[in-house]
Amino acid sequence: MAEPSGEHRGEDRPSVEARYGWGPCVPDAVQVFNNVKAALVFLCSAIFAQSMLVNGFARSVVTSLERRFGLTSTDLGTVIIANDVANLLASIPIGYLCARNKPRWLGCGMVLMALGSFIFATPHFAAESRQVAEVELNGFCANNTLQNQNLTHRDETGCDSQSADETSLTGYKYVFVFGKFLVGTGACALFS
Repeated sequence: MAEPSGEHRGEDRPSVEARYGWGPCVPDAVQVFNNVKAALVFLCSAIFAQSMLVNGFARSVVTSLERRFGLTSTDLGTVIIANDVANLLASIPIGYLCARNKPRWLGCGMVLMALGSFIFATPHFAAESRQVAEVELNGFCANNTLQNQNLTHRDETGCDSQSADETSLTGYKYVFVFGKFLVGTGACALFS
């Protein structure tokens, strides 16, 4: 009896090189995701998550970051643009390296995006809690908090103003920039 030809052998099981998994860990239970439909679902989910992070969440919290951490518009511009700078710097190396094993680089990029998002959110939990003080509204100067009352001084309009070097929370801008930089680097594999 003749041995079956190569095209009929192992159609139900992919070869060892084409099996789905991470390194030597390639369990049979996850091989159901080793097809084009699962890859399409993963790519759509990854692009949706990247779009939410870059165009949705980050842009919608700009005013909150400005008030909470005493950041200037220039500081916030630096935070927002860090994503694009990371894309620019990482596009050539990741584009070259992605040609060898695109799915692995996409997975690593998504992990890097998640890590960047976690780092971006960390200052909200690490900083002192914001306590709002009751204040009489004299005109439009209503942005007084308990933590800012000791750090503010009256300017010529009679409103409390806060200089950037007097507050301890402006140092978190570097954490925000680093988080956005990681998000941009991780998303680079999606577009290469």
